Amino acid sequence: MNETSAPNVTMFPGQDSELPDTALGRAQLRDLLETAVSDLPPHLRPPFLLCEVEEMSILAIASQLQINPITVRTRIFHPRRRLQTTIENRVRGGFEAIFPFSGTRCANMTSLVIARLQAVGAL
Repeated sequence: MNETSAPNVTMFPGQDSELPDTALGRAQLRDLLETAVSDLPPHLRPPFLLCEVEEMSILAIASQLQINPITVRTRIFHPRRRLQTTIENRVRGGFEAIFPFSGTRCANMTSLVIARLQAVGAL
């Protein structure tokens, strides 16, 4: 095969970078988690991050921070509960709270999709 001009390369499905809506959702989730973790009290944040991010054991964290392993367990348990509550409160209301849609815009889009499906005989 001899290519004299710039080749046209067609990407296979799944080879493209992340879809914009996926990237946006990931960024929003990351922001939510970063904010929730940064809002933790200073004495709870290090043990939690060492456990969840660095994947250190309870004993290793206790040794590193020079605190009792039972205290480490407590300082990991409480942030988990706080994060759970924060996330639940933030996403309360379902999709509307996470991905707000304009009612009229959404209704119009739905009508267009249904009309096209009816036009091609899919409905």
